[in-house]
Amino acid sequence: DDDTCLAMIKIITENLGKVIVLYFDEIESPYRMHGELAERKFLEVLKKQYNEVQKLVIVIAVLKEIWPRILEIADQPLRSRMEPEQLVIL
Repeated sequence: DDDTCLAMIKIITENLGKVIVLYFDEIESPYRMHGELAERKFLEVLKKQYNEVQKLVIVIAVLKEIWPRILEIADQPLRSRMEPEQLVIL
């Protein structure tokens, strides 16, 4: 259940005293495997975590070609928080 998982993450972050980084790779997979509805739900869960969990950093990795579709299906509040960055490996 999404709410139970969110509550657990909140408890952990509130009591750990450190920042937690969630890294999601290939976020286009829900779309490929289950369609647009699954992708929208995934983004809504990310937005809920962003809004409700303290000391949490969310990093998502997505193919450059897929990024416009992700922005298109995200609602405006979520879109305003998404900052594309190029990964530079030194």
